[in-house]
Amino acid sequence: MRSVYLLASAALLAAAEPTISVSAVPASVAVGEAVTVTITYRWDAEWSPVTPPDPMPALTGLFLTSAPPPERRSDACTVRVVIAAERSGAWELPQISAAFRAGDGSERLVTAPTVTVQVGTEAAPPALPDPLPALTRPTAGAERDQRWWWIGGGIAAAAGLLAVALWRRRTVTGPTIDPHEHCRVSLDAAAALADGKEAAAALGLALRIWIGALYRFDGAGATVREVAAMLRARPACPAEEARVLLRLLERLDEGRWSYGPLPLTVVSPQADEARLFVAGVAARLAQEAAAAAKVKP
Repeated sequence: MRSVYLLASAALLAAAEPTISVSAVPASVAVGEAVTVTITYRWDAEWSPVTPPDPMPALTGLFLTSAPPPERRSDACTVRVVIAAERSGAWELPQISAAFRAGDGSERLVTAPTVTVQVGTEAAPPALPDPLPALTRPTAGAERDQRWWWIGGGIAAAAGLLAVALWRRRTVTGPTIDPHEHCRVSLDAAAALADGKEAAAALGLALRIWIGALYRFDGAGATVREVAAMLRARPACPAEEARVLLRLLERLDEGRWSYGPLPLTVVSPQADEARLFVAGVAARLAQEAAAAAKVKP
């Protein structure tokens, strides 16, 4: 009886032990790209899994983009998942383990080898330039030659700076951009957009750029509240015009950030209001300029 037991034990040890293999394709990716991980459990007739192979608990916390059902057979199980690479550098995947039971009732824990995926800029070895040659002290004659080069270069640089300074002192005349015309073109382009929220955002930007050009501040980078503060600090801007403009900008912002789609039927009247407002301010400024020209002797 003892000999039978020993023979059975020897046969059991001779049998192929269960294995777990893990592969990752591709092995080098950029951050955010997908990696297909294949996990294969294999065992022969002398072994059986204690529980159905399931790597998902070990993969908890990873960004899975695909996890189809496992491919199961009587002696193997294959699981394929697609994982998005979330961080740069050497990314070590979680180790997969499973318990198997032998014919004599004993159990063995099998753990897959470690698999590493290179992610991001650290995936490739750095390409460093060749080292610079060692510094050596030049000879006396070479020092004199280099000194003359430095003196000549300094004179040339000074002459270039002087030429630039003289050129900038000249009075440059040429056509200037009319902020009113530029705003009208921008408003027309914004009103032609197909999406209501995009149209509202473009209308508001055109008005802020225009008012910033009139009163010398960064309108494109200012919020409605900042535009209000800028206009309050400029007495040349009539209070009523500022109130109308700010109310229009507020309504455009409300539509831009509203929940759900913004119909163009809501934006189109605001575009017409913006055109009329810009035209009215342009007419007022033209009248003031004409009156000032008459006063001058």
